[in-house]
Amino acid sequence: MNILITVVVFILIYLCLNILVFGIFAILGREALIDERMRVFVIICNLGIASCLTWLYSNYREKRKTLEEDPNLNIDDTPSNDDENRFIEPIGKDYTVLLSEEQFDNIKKVVDAGSRFVKRLGEMPEYIQFHLEKSGEDYDIPFSLHNMYAADILRNYKEFGYPLTIELDSIVGQSLYHVVRSLVIENDKEYEYSYFEIAVKNGGYFGDENRSPVREMLDHYKATEINIRAEGTPDDYCLCTILGCFDDEYEKRYREIIRNFAVIISNLDNQNFIKKTKWLAEIDKCRDFWDNLYNTVGRASGIESPEIDKDYLAEVKPQKTPLDELTELIGLTETKKEIATLYNFIQMKQKRDEMGMKSPNMSFHCVFTGNPGTGKTTVARILAGIYRDMGVLKRGHLVETDRSGLVAEYVGQTAVKTNKIVDDALDGVLFIDEAYSLAQGGSDDYGKEAITTLLKRMEDDRDRLVVILAGYTYEMENFINSNPGLRSRFNRYINFPDYSAEELYNIFLLNAKKNEYTLTEDALQYLKERLAAIVTDKPKDFGNARYVRNLFEKAIEAQSNRLASKAEVTKEDLAQITKSDLLNGSKQGDRPKRII
Repeated sequence: MNILITVVVFILIYLCLNILVFGIFAILGREALIDERMRVFVIICNLGIASCLTWLYSNYREKRKTLEEDPNLNIDDTPSNDDENRFIEPIGKDYTVLLSEEQFDNIKKVVDAGSRFVKRLGEMPEYIQFHLEKSGEDYDIPFSLHNMYAADILRNYKEFGYPLTIELDSIVGQSLYHVVRSLVIENDKEYEYSYFEIAVKNGGYFGDENRSPVREMLDHYKATEINIRAEGTPDDYCLCTILGCFDDEYEKRYREIIRNFAVIISNLDNQNFIKKTKWLAEIDKCRDFWDNLYNTVGRASGIESPEIDKDYLAEVKPQKTPLDELTELIGLTETKKEIATLYNFIQMKQKRDEMGMKSPNMSFHCVFTGNPGTGKTTVARILAGIYRDMGVLKRGHLVETDRSGLVAEYVGQTAVKTNKIVDDALDGVLFIDEAYSLAQGGSDDYGKEAITTLLKRMEDDRDRLVVILAGYTYEMENFINSNPGLRSRFNRYINFPDYSAEELYNIFLLNAKKNEYTLTEDALQYLKERLAAIVTDKPKDFGNARYVRNLFEKAIEAQSNRLASKAEVTKEDLAQITKSDLLNGSKQGDRPKRII
């Protein structure tokens, strides 16, 4: 259209110029018309304009011919403003790549695993038979499954409150572009992060050889409204509902893929926390519904469960939220309740803010009290993740330190050292273990300078820093009460009680399972008795979970010594821990260390 407009403008200029010349002739009279110089001037002007018009018309015909050969091209020199009707943005906008390589890989692994799963499902005779019996329609089943899979993927964006438009200036928009690109060309091994970076920087353009219509496919997926809900079932993913009526194993495996994807997308930014939490909870509620159904009435389809290629999910690591990790911790019942209370309080505060209601300012700093090995550092790391997911902190990382990381040996160096640690922890959590030791020096000790510097930074960076102080209960209470600045900023105490004998026993078994070890019956019995005895008569420096971890490591060392003398060692031998291994390991663990 721009070329046509230019042609018309030139024609108008040509006509106006000729009218102007003949007007001059009319004023000057007939003599001017026969003047040789004037005739030459008119001829040159007409030839110049005619040449311009010829060039423009030739250019226009060439572009029309190109358009006929490739209808996807836009012959306009400038792009349309309607983003919904185009899939190529002009080169040269130079977008910043916000999606990290790790996030890119995680998304690609999950999306590709789901594509392979769906493709295999569409080729299964058992599923094809089930599909035909339920729908009565004989059409392209693999294509239908692909569309339903895409609809389930995109539903996560909708439920999280994200727009289904590819906006390359946001990390969510870039992830959506990446997802649709991966769906369009399934399991493309050549599609790597470097390729994605070039595409984003060029506004979504992949080059002449692979002009994948990403936006057009997104429009197709959005236009394919799929709403499948069996009678008496929850509002679940499309394919989860179908597979729930087909085979419980397939439903569980597909849900694992689609939930992993949901968690990855929810962790991209700190927006819409309440919507994210609500949808993830709804996914788990739907999972529980199908689990309870199968436990009650069995498999709905009546088709014997076919073999499943478990390698499909081997490369996809289960994605867990910080709350999932907290729930899975052994013991710590009261601690979990305290964290849940804090979580609920923040959630309600955010709801009040959304509704325009006033809400009190709150401190996110905490004091963790308890003996060594009770999970304080682990919970601090989980709490940092919760703060990140709820939008309290941008990064939500954990920086661990103690007195040695804050206090220097010479005058003037402590403030510098403390400030550096705080700078590393900005937008995350600073965890100070045995914090009471900062105030246990004499009058010339530099610990007080570290406390003063820390308090100032907590005030200056109150929106970017959360501090967790940890240590023994009695010492920490005295430490906080000794300084008015600490007392005013730390009013949330979370206690970590010692583990019971049963909890320590379960921690040992969990370590063994993670490392692919099993215990013999007499070893299990001995382990129970030993842990019960140690808990009944605890030494002052008892390390709780640390003690169990050390016992496990010493038992493995004892097993290694036992197996070293054998001529032939089997896989079962390497996996088995015996009572003698525990006995010998206990002796090594109880033996005092030699000081050289």
